[in-house]
Amino acid sequence: MSVFNRVHPSVAGNHQFQPYSRDRHRAPEHTGFVQANTGITFQVLGLSLPRKHISGKSTQVANGYSATGGCTHSFDLPVVHIVGTNGKGSTATFLDFLAREHGLKTGLFTSPHLVCVRERIKINGQLISTDKWLELANIVYMKCSHLNLTYFEFLTLMAALAFESEKVDLAIFEAGLGGTYDATNVFESMLTVFTSIDQDHIHVLGQSLEEIARDKAGSIKKAPVVSSIQKPEVLEVIKQGIKQKKVPFYYMPCFFEHGKKITFNKSPCLQFGPEDLSLKGEFQKINAGTAILAWWVLCQKNNWPFNDKKIKKALKKAFLPGRMQLVHKNPEVLLDAAHNPAALIALKKTLHKMGKLPETIIFTCLKDKQTDKMFDIISSFKARTFVPELQDNPRSLSREEIKKYLTQNMDYYPTVAGAIDLALAMSGPILICGSIYLLAEVFTIKPDWYR
Repeated sequence: MSVFNRVHPSVAGNHQFQPYSRDRHRAPEHTGFVQANTGITFQVLGLSLPRKHISGKSTQVANGYSATGGCTHSFDLPVVHIVGTNGKGSTATFLDFLAREHGLKTGLFTSPHLVCVRERIKINGQLISTDKWLELANIVYMKCSHLNLTYFEFLTLMAALAFESEKVDLAIFEAGLGGTYDATNVFESMLTVFTSIDQDHIHVLGQSLEEIARDKAGSIKKAPVVSSIQKPEVLEVIKQGIKQKKVPFYYMPCFFEHGKKITFNKSPCLQFGPEDLSLKGEFQKINAGTAILAWWVLCQKNNWPFNDKKIKKALKKAFLPGRMQLVHKNPEVLLDAAHNPAALIALKKTLHKMGKLPETIIFTCLKDKQTDKMFDIISSFKARTFVPELQDNPRSLSREEIKKYLTQNMDYYPTVAGAIDLALAMSGPILICGSIYLLAEVFTIKPDWYR
């Protein structure tokens, strides 16, 4: 019989938005609780920074998995570990759809969530049931309560147990932050995939691109490595890690020819362009190509089928909310999860190429980001911009902080809901971007915009 009969909404997976589901600061008033039949509450969630960056520990998930009866080094599932700064969620989604289209049963662990915490753990593209979620939470809590797990460690263990119990054919883990000390970096991978690596979380991972790349390259194990397009200094760091581990390396630009469409040179009939992808944006061609290359490597390693028609079908089906997502047509409202300078620059280039530059922007970002650079990029759009505060979020920019960054055509607005109402009353296309937490709040206010 389950010890717990009810889980706090931030853990239980109901569809009420919980804005602190992945907050990186320890804030007890915003953590989740599992409630027992006796009415006593147990704090099970805390900060989600990789433990090494705080306390020098990096083995909590391995210890937790051992406590549940398993061993991370003999985790009996094929694991793909996806690490990077931008494009992790999209690449993981493409790979998940590719595997399922070829008949594999998949487990997918991603973060953060937008509306429901159960979005983070999927089996064959479906959220696990509330009952199953509660069962897994009980197992982790009862077996690992002595470990003082962080929120992210707790959920990583739940994902591992879910994938194991469902006997998935492929388990895809998206790293949370960094690579070396991330909770997802404890399982022996069949393949490590690097998406675009750029500057983000510099207060944790390091100020320079090389430092950030080194942290992420710490996820290289004994398995082959696939990488998306990287800046030269990042590529050099990855190559150093590959040389040390003596593993095969597959660099995405070497496997694709660029013309009107992108052609995979291992299967010349496999061609695709932006119009062939459900996920829109020029950068999604890179994410799709990285996922295709990852799937090809997995097929070579496991003698799995690689079918051009099924790949094209998967690319057309793959969907992830908040990625160049058109949620309203009159006026056009586009949502994008770009939340660091590199992502905003890529977003602007894509919108310019598509001829869809916005006339109105709703933008805000977290105070621990590269705020000045992000405001400069938004200002360069030369669109009227409303900058709201995120509600009840300690990482949100305050009114005073926002006003320090405002430039011409930018105005502070106290709430996201008010900014949306004002923008919708104006003419011309609208862009909402800057923070995944902003998108989460938008979807809470406008649930019909969430697919």
